[in-house]
Amino acid sequence: MNKNELAFPFQSSASTNMNQSHSGLTKREYAAIMAMQGLCASWTAEDYPGETSIKTLAKVATDCADSLLEQLNKPETHPFVF
Repeated sequence: MNKNELAFPFQSSASTNMNQSHSGLTKREYAAIMAMQGLCASWTAEDYPGETSIKTLAKVATDCADSLLEQLNKPETHPFVF
């Protein structure tokens, strides 16, 4: 899985006579947006002491996205399969 692959690629069907495509967001962008949404919804000053700004939250969100995509690229393991 490439972090720059499209999260929701779209190709119009030939029946519409509109041969268009829509690139949309990359998987990294989508994961970062979802992480940022959660961070903003639950953020408190105690969670991020010191000089906290929206830029800090954006950095944490992109770090979360990168970590998620890295984990998803690892070979699949099933620790709970007996």
